[in-house]
Amino acid sequence: VPRRGRSELLVGAHHGLGFLNPASGAFELFADPEGGRPEMRFNDGKCDPRGRFFGGTMGVEKPRAPGSLYRLDPDRTLTRMLTGLGTSNGLAWSRDQRTMFFIDTPTYEVSAFDYDPESGSMTNRRAVVKFPSDTKARPDGMVIEEISAEGVVIFIKSALKIKATGTGGGQA
Repeated sequence: VPRRGRSELLVGAHHGLGFLNPASGAFELFADPEGGRPEMRFNDGKCDPRGRFFGGTMGVEKPRAPGSLYRLDPDRTLTRMLTGLGTSNGLAWSRDQRTMFFIDTPTYEVSAFDYDPESGSMTNRRAVVKFPSDTKARPDGMVIEEISAEGVVIFIKSALKIKATGTGGGQA
């Protein structure tokens, strides 16, 4: 993730979060939220519309150790938002910034949270799309395409288009 006004990139690396200067190759690790656990790594991350970075960790070997979802605020405060995750693999926000969508791949679900754009807090987790667990299709990565009164269109790995209603949920 590029840093506004700087020549550095925010990088979720194997052993934590750091800043990479692509021109020099210099890397500065500034947070290791998993406490030096070599079996963990960052997987997917994205900034919310206000610039907070959300990134999830996962175990590197099967059986995978449970991971967490973290929020990094602009002042570098790091907050654990969710625990017990399999593979954090997709984040997106509604246009009004009041709903956050999240994928934990092994659950075969796209979850939605009520989201407070002022504080970055997430509440009221609910499944909005459920994938059949007997299929090879697994949710992995996500982009919100359009939002209307009828629901939201979600693209997952740019190959699957799902329409999920705001209240009832959807099927893949």
